[in-house]
Amino acid sequence: MENSVYEQLVNFIVEICKSKNIKAPEAAELFERLRIDVLEKLLENSNVFYVLKNDGRLEVFDEEKLFISIANASDEINQPLTKSDINNVVAMIVNSAVNGNNRSRIITSKKIRKAVLESLNNMGFQNVGRSFSNYIKV
Repeated sequence: MENSVYEQLVNFIVEICKSKNIKAPEAAELFERLRIDVLEKLLENSNVFYVLKNDGRLEVFDEEKLFISIANASDEINQPLTKSDINNVVAMIVNSAVNGNNRSRIITSKKIRKAVLESLNNMGFQNVGRSFSNYIKV
């Protein structure tokens, strides 16, 4: 983004916050919601789903990356899941996190992680869930 556009946005937002007497802690909460709302508006005509990473990056949702992460987590504890098991977990994630997302085009990585853990636990793969949780933190 051009520096001048960025500076204009910053100055505009600061002026609004000052005029409405919005303090820094309130502004932090507002910016968190604003980030997702602005991205949603920009993506409202898109058919693609995106993952909002913890560091703020936006990536195209990739089922294959999810498949690989689950497979690696299960392999790490020497309890490899079958392709079918992993496909079932991924399908549950897509159904709950993506399709059940109220037409939102953005899913947070936190929501995906939670859906993976719930799916693994519901399918009886608690050890893989723990491994996945640790695998993701690395």
